[in-house]
Amino acid sequence: MSQLALSILSTLAFLGVINKLVQVWRAPEDLPLRALGAFVLCVAIAAVLNIPVLRTAVDEIGVGLAKLAVNLFTVLCAFFLLAFFTYSAYGSAARHRLRVRLGLLGLASAVMVGAWLLAPDAVRAAPADMANGHDPHATVFVLAALGYQGYALVLNLRSSASFSRASARVQLKRGLKVLAVAQASLLAAAISKITVALAQALTSADPGALRPLNTAYLWLVFTGIVTAIVGVGYLAVTDMIAAVPVWRRHRRAYRQLRPLWAALNAAFPDLALNRVPMSRLRDAVGLRPTHRSYYRRVVEIRDGIVQLGPYYDRGTAEAAEAAGREAGRSGAALESEVQAALIADALRRKARDEPAPDPHPIPAHGGHDLESDAEWLSRLSVLMAEPPARRFAAP
Repeated sequence: MSQLALSILSTLAFLGVINKLVQVWRAPEDLPLRALGAFVLCVAIAAVLNIPVLRTAVDEIGVGLAKLAVNLFTVLCAFFLLAFFTYSAYGSAARHRLRVRLGLLGLASAVMVGAWLLAPDAVRAAPADMANGHDPHATVFVLAALGYQGYALVLNLRSSASFSRASARVQLKRGLKVLAVAQASLLAAAISKITVALAQALTSADPGALRPLNTAYLWLVFTGIVTAIVGVGYLAVTDMIAAVPVWRRHRRAYRQLRPLWAALNAAFPDLALNRVPMSRLRDAVGLRPTHRSYYRRVVEIRDGIVQLGPYYDRGTAEAAEAAGREAGRSGAALESEVQAALIADALRRKARDEPAPDPHPIPAHGGHDLESDAEWLSRLSVLMAEPPARRFAAP
């Protein structure tokens, strides 16, 4: 692989690691995300260790140590991708299944390390090189590494196909199909190299006859890695693009909710929800989590509306409804204006500590879920910020 390709791969891997670490930080309880983050991290480390300068520096500690580390991290990549699909399918119940697969990973890794330690320096430096194919240590190393990878790839390939068929999102279907192609290429590469290793170990086959198969292995590995990067990159980019409209909508609603939230917060200072410890560092450096702040504001507003219960006045609601009908309002538009006037009057009564003489039920109209309820509360907040003369003007 050329120096340029390695540099591009390392850069993409580094960006992927940053992206996944941020996501895991935001959702540490998400098991599939944690597995995917570990997978991307292992890919990045393996890519970095393949950079000639770093590979040379690591090999100064021990001959072939960089090659051993790359292969161990490659095996870990296969395991963490397997963990991602297993957690996605079975949730926390996947822990038992993964214990068995983790045991196989430990066994394969121990065999690799043992074969590498017992091998001569020439084999340690390049255990998969055809020139070392007749050495038993090289054969055991290749079979352990590619055997476990092949086992994991078979399971992952099956999961990719199942997930692709079940997915409702077109982008996810496409990304999983690309990943399935990548895994099929890597599986074919593993089979090719295992065939070469067994042929060299068990027969006296001419190396020249096996060289085309070994070349096919190298090209299949290259194709699989590039395709995997395309698949993961496509999924990451499409997810980020799809998240932008949601982020903008939440940010806009967060600002629109401020007048109503500020008024309720001033009336009930204990309204604010406790902050989770994980957000303190983010707040200290000015990184405000938009979605979390948006949801907190919606919940706090609803709590405040309930706490205003004794101050809602039936006469105020009836007067606001009459003014709205006179201005030509009806349906949801009329209801939102009545509720805005009712809450504004209740806040004034709360400030004077004057409960309503003729209590009105707590305003309960809103959406059917959190998003639609936030939209309704945003409308109330905007209406409360307008003067009554403009609010009840004829359309």
